[in-house]
Amino acid sequence: MKPKLLFLAKVFLCSLGLFVIWHPISQAYISVLKRIVALLTTTYELSAEGDLLIYKMSLYMIPFLSLMVITPKIPIAKRAAVMGIGILVSLVIDIIFIQYTIQSDGATNADQNTVDVLVQSLKLLLPLLLWLLVSPSVFNPQIDEEADNP
Repeated sequence: MKPKLLFLAKVFLCSLGLFVIWHPISQAYISVLKRIVALLTTTYELSAEGDLLIYKMSLYMIPFLSLMVITPKIPIAKRAAVMGIGILVSLVIDIIFIQYTIQSDGATNADQNTVDVLVQSLKLLLPLLLWLLVSPSVFNPQIDEEADNP
């Protein structure tokens, strides 16, 4: 099997495995998120619909985590740090989303939709960009060859 197809198959299988076990992980994530938001605001109340929305948004982390786990030649310490940064970025984006979309008072639907699109885009793109920063050789094997043969 070609290396790129093998890589994609590994990412798919890892993503599938994470998806299967994601519910308890997301519950812990939502619990931490609720505690942080409760500290930031006195009018905090996230409904069951809000929980479901945050759960759906937390699914964006699965491809990022899969890519970080599967990508070869990333030192474990760097891998763990980047995964932590990615989760932290996701947490901050979710806090912004809750504050300015779910709990906004007096905001128009257009304002809420604009923030929603921005948040969804950030949740999708920032983890992918983090992954690309730590693994540039995935799309350019010449980088690995140059590093191996100085």
